[in-house]
Amino acid sequence: MIKIILIDRDGVINKKSKKSRYVEKWDDFIFKKTSVKAMKKLSDLGANFIVITNQAGISRGNINLSDLKLIHKNITRELKYHGINIIDIFFCPHKPEENCFCRKPNPGMFYEASKKWFLRLDKTVYIGDDITDMDAAENAGCYGIFLSSEKNIVFKNHKIVKTCNDLNNAVYIINSILDQQYESIKNIFSSFEFKRL
Repeated sequence: MIKIILIDRDGVINKKSKKSRYVEKWDDFIFKKTSVKAMKKLSDLGANFIVITNQAGISRGNINLSDLKLIHKNITRELKYHGINIIDIFFCPHKPEENCFCRKPNPGMFYEASKKWFLRLDKTVYIGDDITDMDAAENAGCYGIFLSSEKNIVFKNHKIVKTCNDLNNAVYIINSILDQQYESIKNIFSSFEFKRL
């Protein structure tokens, strides 16, 4: 029974690349210090992270698969050094015009994560910094944490979105959702009568 948070990559865990929309090599990858600090707080509360990210740079030819996997391997290693556990990374390599089911705002990657990790998406939070991320959270039935400094954003069609200017300010509400996630699993298990073999 582990607590799991779904999280975007570019713009949330790391700063977005100035040269293009996607980071193309590890040397250009810069962690966001406030996010790492918040992720550490959540990790200390028992959270594990699954990254869900669009990476159309692969289809566009800006980055190859081996370089992307190296970036993800290094992200996982560096965060683990700080006590932050990335248990999985799901990425969509397709361009928007390919109309795939995995690319956000479609919920394909969320469903994959749910199936693999036995997640109840309606008890799970997704952290992102783009409207598309919140659309994806809505389509998957997740809670959404929208990281933005803009104060006048209104999500008319999104029932469960919280806007925060950085991840540190969202720790309390995320932990409350994690407690619900854990309790739902615990309640399911407690409803079964286990017999000694």
